[in-house]
Amino acid sequence: MIKHITFPLRFSFAVVFYLCCGVVFSQVESVAHRGASLSAPENTLASTVKAIELGVNRIEIDVRQSKDGVLVLMNDSRLERTTNGKGYLRDFTYEELRTLDAGSWFSGSYRGERIPTLALILGLLANTPNTAPDLDIKECDPVRLIDVIGASGILEKHKVTLHCSNDALRQSIQTQIDLLKLDSLVIRQGPFANKKSTYSVLLANQSAIINVPFRQLTKHYVDAIHSKGGAVFLDCLGRRDASRCYLKGIELGIDYIQADQLGPLLSHLIEPEVIALDELTAFDLQGHRGCRGLYPENTLQAMIHAVNLGVTTLEMDVVITRDRKVVLSHEPWLNATICLDADGNPIPKADEKAWNIYAMTYDSLTRCDCGSLQHPQFSQQINKEAIKPMLLEVIQQVEAYIKEHGMPSVKYSIEIKSSRAGDNVYHPMPSIFVGEVYGVLDQALDSTAMRRISVQSYDLRVLRALRKGQLEGVYSKDLSIVLLDGTNGNLREIIAELGFVPDVYSPLYNLVYSSRIEDAHAAGVLVIPYTVNEVDDMKRLIEMGVDGIITDYPDRFFE
Repeated sequence: MIKHITFPLRFSFAVVFYLCCGVVFSQVESVAHRGASLSAPENTLASTVKAIELGVNRIEIDVRQSKDGVLVLMNDSRLERTTNGKGYLRDFTYEELRTLDAGSWFSGSYRGERIPTLALILGLLANTPNTAPDLDIKECDPVRLIDVIGASGILEKHKVTLHCSNDALRQSIQTQIDLLKLDSLVIRQGPFANKKSTYSVLLANQSAIINVPFRQLTKHYVDAIHSKGGAVFLDCLGRRDASRCYLKGIELGIDYIQADQLGPLLSHLIEPEVIALDELTAFDLQGHRGCRGLYPENTLQAMIHAVNLGVTTLEMDVVITRDRKVVLSHEPWLNATICLDADGNPIPKADEKAWNIYAMTYDSLTRCDCGSLQHPQFSQQINKEAIKPMLLEVIQQVEAYIKEHGMPSVKYSIEIKSSRAGDNVYHPMPSIFVGEVYGVLDQALDSTAMRRISVQSYDLRVLRALRKGQLEGVYSKDLSIVLLDGTNGNLREIIAELGFVPDVYSPLYNLVYSSRIEDAHAAGVLVIPYTVNEVDDMKRLIEMGVDGIITDYPDRFFE
């Protein structure tokens, strides 16, 4: 539990002050993941310029090759996530790529941002004395890559680090480096499964940089790599993007730390003694319905974007279709505010409850668009056509995305939307509803992953059914039970009515006060209020000692 925390907003002045004064206390190099990717669209000129302005030592850049051989910046093989294009990048010429909008997905203020060429970015960095590139090569011709690097003049000004997860491509690039004797171009390796593999690489190339996973990071390992002439690179990304990760790397004397949260990282590197954060990884940042303030609620797009923002938990709501599919939706009907009917027509507000999801097949539900309409309360929302996805699909795709991008695992908090008035009208009875949801979870995740699942509800019958199943051995005891509460009642009386002590108490944020937190903690219950959207409220609640927050705007937590 975090009892005292210096909120990230407080870092900004210290960062500017020390950068301006040129005071540096740490020898660790800062690496901006995909540029200043929390402030501007990743892998763009805008994110590069912002990272330079912050004073980072290196900017991590993802490189791919267009159909006609131009090297450009892009992490994904496909265009959909970060542009308005569709398809694989390698199937488009550069002239076609340069017409795409690579900024609107992030924010409307970056509308019209383009996919930059590697040559453009390297040329910029060649004239930037204190910031060098770290190239993550996804897909390209090794000879063309070396030609572009050489022509940019970057090797005359900086040591360029380079990473490639494709073994064959990495070896081809290394061959070019060796042939041309490019001492200023250094391959970043790993991570390796064991230390023996690390040492064998260092014997072959003593200048190599080794990616070491946080869990393997020890003083002995770091010293051994250094003794063989290598350097240590640490990724502090996702849930690891926090004080604990930075400070461990600094303490052990590593050489590079890569992060998205550049303000806190730079503050630690400039003067670690100034910052006294508790372990942020213990704090549960939950993205409400994914990130409802930024993308349409309870959609796959919202969940993936929330993962990229660094949430620890994806919060979502589930309902049931006529053919017993568990589907993400806040209402058990099509909300007229955010959904269009199967013909693309608006749904009259007075008629929306007639669009009862429990009476619809999933196939018919997928014909309705619940992503194109902008919610009137969320002007920042980036709207794209979207369906209400199945819970199984969401978990599977999020897990695959995390694995593909080497990100930390996330947790899932699933709200079962149930009420007595809705029994057998909008949903099955609570015990059946719980069984349907658990069946999906059991299919999507292995038994050890159940500790990453929590089920929440306002309906006490749902929570009781879940606890009964746990006591009978039907449901995993690793799964957490969350009591939702929008009242101002006495917590002890609420728990007494429930009949057992839940794992988490989740009250409405403006009904949280110190005595409630103290009562919950005394009972061994975590406190995670909803829906906390203003930075001042986040700071206030964190200082009061809550264990997490649920928010429509996870990005604001890092402001």
